Amino acid sequence: QILNLLALMFFLAFDGHHLMLLFLSHSLGYISLGGFYPHENLMHYLNMGMFNIFIIGFTMSFPILGISLLADVIFGLLMKTMPQFNLLVIGYPIKIALGFVVLIAILLVMMQYFKNLILELFTHMQTLFFS
Repeated sequence: QILNLLALMFFLAFDGHHLMLLFLSHSLGYISLGGFYPHENLMHYLNMGMFNIFIIGFTMSFPILGISLLADVIFGLLMKTMPQFNLLVIGYPIKIALGFVVLIAILLVMMQYFKNLILELFTHMQTLFFS
């Protein structure tokens, strides 16, 4: 949930809510209520949008998932080499701490990524509504 809150704060900091209201008011000028006439490439555009959403989600979650997988492999090797050592007791707190460390390390890059995504979103909204 911290990523959702960060994305929301970033969205509000760059006046995203004002731009959304601006697009809504302009779209009502172009498309009257109850009348929507899609152009021929709308389904292709929406399919590519859904594909991009999947890629964005995977890209944003990959660093933490990668570190978690690497930690599991290392913990598995440690369990095989030292079976008397109870790694399950300390393994979960270590994985949580590693996740937070990676999240803090990539936070600046992720904020720049959020900024680029929001700007790209508004460009696509302009293309969809005003073309």
